[in-house]
Amino acid sequence: MSAEPASKGAERLLGFVDALLKDPKNARLDIAELPEDQQELGARLLCLGASLSGRGLAADDDSAAMLSSELNQILANQRMLELEARTDALTELGNRSAFEIRVDELWGAGEHFTLAFIDLDNLKTCNDRFGHKRGNAYIQQTAFFIENSLTPGEQLFRLGGDEFVLISTTSGVHELEERLESVRTQLSRATAVNGAMPFSFSFGCARVRPGKGDSRSHVTAEADRRMYSYKVQHRVKTSVRLTDAREEGPGDDDSQFFSERVFDAISMTLDGRYFFVSNIDLGVTRWTADAVRDFGLPYDKMYGDVPDWIDHVHPEDRAGVLAEFRDITSGKKHHHEMEYRVRDAEGDYVVCKSRGFRLTGDDRRPALFVGSLTNRNASECVDPATGIENVTGMLNLIGDCRLKGRGAGIVGIKVSGLSAVNATEGYAAGDGVFAAFIGRLEIAMRGKARIFRGRGPQIGLVKVGATHKETQELCEAVLRAAEEPLTYRGESYRIRAHVASLCFSKVVSRPFTVIGELTRRLRVAERRDEAISADASEAAEELGRLDPLTGLRMGEDFIAAARRLRGHDRCMEWCVVALDTGDLAIFNEWHGTDAGEVLVGEIADILLDVEADGEGVGGYWGQDDFSLLVHMDEDLLEQILGRVTAAVERHNASVGFLPAMGVYPLLHGEEITVDVYAKALFAKQTAKHSYENRIGFFRPAAFKQRADEHELLAGFQYALGEGEITFDVQPQVDIRTGLVVGGEALARWRRPGGTSVSPAQFVPILERNGFIPMLDKFIWHSVIKWQSELAARGAAQVPISVNVSRMDIASFDVPAFLGRMLTHYGISPSLIKAEVTETSFAQSREAVEELASALKSMGIAIYMDDFGSGMSSLGMLKGIDVDAIKFDREFLIHEVAENGQTASELAAEETADKERGGFIVDSMIVMAKSLDIPVIVEGAESKEQIAFLKAVGARYVQGFYYYRPMPPEAFERLVSDERGVDGRGVRLPSERADEAPATGA
Repeated sequence: MSAEPASKGAERLLGFVDALLKDPKNARLDIAELPEDQQELGARLLCLGASLSGRGLAADDDSAAMLSSELNQILANQRMLELEARTDALTELGNRSAFEIRVDELWGAGEHFTLAFIDLDNLKTCNDRFGHKRGNAYIQQTAFFIENSLTPGEQLFRLGGDEFVLISTTSGVHELEERLESVRTQLSRATAVNGAMPFSFSFGCARVRPGKGDSRSHVTAEADRRMYSYKVQHRVKTSVRLTDAREEGPGDDDSQFFSERVFDAISMTLDGRYFFVSNIDLGVTRWTADAVRDFGLPYDKMYGDVPDWIDHVHPEDRAGVLAEFRDITSGKKHHHEMEYRVRDAEGDYVVCKSRGFRLTGDDRRPALFVGSLTNRNASECVDPATGIENVTGMLNLIGDCRLKGRGAGIVGIKVSGLSAVNATEGYAAGDGVFAAFIGRLEIAMRGKARIFRGRGPQIGLVKVGATHKETQELCEAVLRAAEEPLTYRGESYRIRAHVASLCFSKVVSRPFTVIGELTRRLRVAERRDEAISADASEAAEELGRLDPLTGLRMGEDFIAAARRLRGHDRCMEWCVVALDTGDLAIFNEWHGTDAGEVLVGEIADILLDVEADGEGVGGYWGQDDFSLLVHMDEDLLEQILGRVTAAVERHNASVGFLPAMGVYPLLHGEEITVDVYAKALFAKQTAKHSYENRIGFFRPAAFKQRADEHELLAGFQYALGEGEITFDVQPQVDIRTGLVVGGEALARWRRPGGTSVSPAQFVPILERNGFIPMLDKFIWHSVIKWQSELAARGAAQVPISVNVSRMDIASFDVPAFLGRMLTHYGISPSLIKAEVTETSFAQSREAVEELASALKSMGIAIYMDDFGSGMSSLGMLKGIDVDAIKFDREFLIHEVAENGQTASELAAEETADKERGGFIVDSMIVMAKSLDIPVIVEGAESKEQIAFLKAVGARYVQGFYYYRPMPPEAFERLVSDERGVDGRGVRLPSERADEAPATGA
């Protein structure tokens, strides 16, 4: 059941409180019916209710005061948190969340308003030259000036950084532009005192008419475009020189080597290409205005030998780009050409090709680096005949939706009637008519959907985030555009548009799969339209809606028929069924596609029999995927599956071709959608993994777990590119001296805003789905790069261990990868240790021993991690060459479950458990010492545990008692004090034989 609006939720909460005061035992509250932000409050009130019911408090008790106090406190805290979450801390203006909420309100009400995008000029220059304190003053003073100019019905928001946005429900574009120009002038005059850098801003305004077909993205893009156009036309020159080197340079850094007017003119002639000129002597790089707009650059001029442009380069490509820049600026290279990934203004990485030349300077002329950057994602996605994006652009957009977990409405169009034009007037006329139709579509789709050219006379439309209704409206708009004749060179032509559509609440399929499904639906639509054209009777129209192979309704036609059937009898319990033959692809390889089509037809006949008996309606989704709406009757389901199984066995009785059925019981009042069918498909997957029970019923918890996993996996790749994946270091300590001897790198996922994803959540999911090598490679690379940065600064360094999984060993050459990284960054192998779990040693011993041999030959030590957590034995150590053993923390945890024992019995059991754990640890340490292998004990958290470990002869620990995992910067500070570090690291027992024994706890 969907959650209710906040007001309805509040009514339910108040009603529950009232019921508690009257009759606590019979008070009821369904948390699932509350809005998400009120569900926690509902849970707390339920706990209070249970407490009241258990104590049997009556209505005249002081329970009323207690409940009222609790409810008021929670609501007050919630309101305060909501206010803080929507307020910018620096300016006390509303932040991006508050802006989006306000836009939602205006959009929902259909109210017209004016939107102004405001961007501070040269804020980064101010920060770099004068520090962030001055930069913050710049932000605050600008906000103050603009806020003081506001009239009733206007609000100012800070989106972050140097970006503001103003919403006005009372002023038009022209009036607001005049007012902002006046404020800009006042601000500049007030701050440009005694030659100081003036504060200024650029702005762009657009009128928003939600009820007139405007889309948010279109309006935002228009305001953004106007702002950058303003920035180009009204540059503010800073009178402040930024570096000593620049003060020595002759004249103004603009006029020395290019004309601003010519430079801007060039930028307007390039489509998907960007021009730059770098004055190497002054360290100034100038970009065209379209680069500032498309890549979200802070301004068009950048300073320094390695400009801020590098921040926009993909992290994996930065090293190569930096090396190339240095070769150019040093004069080592004069010709530049390379491809790398760059983050655009939307936050997406696009592939760019950069080309340029270094021009040597002399006493009068500076050395220049002149070049262009080509956005291949833009320049290679344009259809030359029509000027619109081609199918590559459509694939990119669908892939972007999939990556970000967004929904989309997708429409396929095939134009017929052009062959007659080609035959009579020539292909040039056919192309002209097709282009005229696309031009009409561009007008109809402006602000609604993006248009793409497919193969031949095919066109695609994509609207990100579209609902089923909006997708259907796009289809209707296409059909209307095709109704009127098209004019080409004075002649009128008629065409026909065949239309098919897809709508996803969240795109999860691969782009090629989506395009393939859209193409298949488009073929069905074309056959349907042709059948209707041949015979306008009702029978022909029905024929046009059925799949020609199976005679069943396909896709959305099945959904519509299922809705109608269920609408006739809503009192019955219904279910949606997903059904397949087992593996039609293998069947076709063994028996041929003709036999496969015969089998598909026979299964379709079984479903048509169900329809004829009035028990349900069948559908077909391609290949061997069938659907069915039937009464929720398990006997009937088993009978249908039995008939399908018998049909398959007539062709092949192999166990690999067992049909499977997934069942999703419909909830009361639940609408039948494609998402419902997806749940039946999910239930079918459980049945396919069982030979005994080939009918699987939907399990909500398992479905949610899979959805959460898919969402996390989709976000993980994005997180890698955005720098959200990083690592902490947990120090390893010599308990005899308290000195740090090393550390372990632990993966962390930190999201913007201070939230994080626990490693206990994302690491197992990556392991289950085969993506752990991607994480491990990233952490190894980050650790080695960090070690190289420490070395470059002359900072203290200790060995850092990294985790190597079984999947890493099986999927790629680990020693070769680590070797390349160490060579690239010039790091000693002794600074990296490889931790391989005991389970990997036990289950993949031969592969692990080969890995250990290769790494040790390179100088990288091998640690056996989590020893004692799995199938290991003490004797196992004798045949394995490792440099250290890490004991699993479970040996130090002594938790005893309460099962009705007395306190003395619990204490005795806990003592016995400690003695067992102590005996095991003691035995393993003795064995390790006899083999001359050092031991590191994980999970030491208390003084008592440290005392025990000292008593049994343990030497090295890693645990919260000494240090929690910390960011690399904190670890660097920790080891910077040489008095707290043992540079010898983890040593062999034989190397410590002459040391005095430890004393104290």
